[in-house]
Amino acid sequence: MLVEFDMIYRTRFWTSFEAWLSFMMPSDDGLLGATIGKSRCTIECMHSTQTAWATALKEQLSKSS
Repeated sequence: MLVEFDMIYRTRFWTSFEAWLSFMMPSDDGLLGATIGKSRCTIECMHSTQTAWATALKEQLSKSS
């Protein structure tokens, strides 16, 4: 999944939900956070958005389950 990340990205529900799903992987116990290298997401910053925001999004989504 390609995330075209800008400052209002996190305010939109469906885009955030799709990004969250790309950081999950199925297991016998339900969805779990994807292990390193198993994420199906690439984040590209747009409209002068700092890469620190993309890094924060990756960290937040990879820890949530």
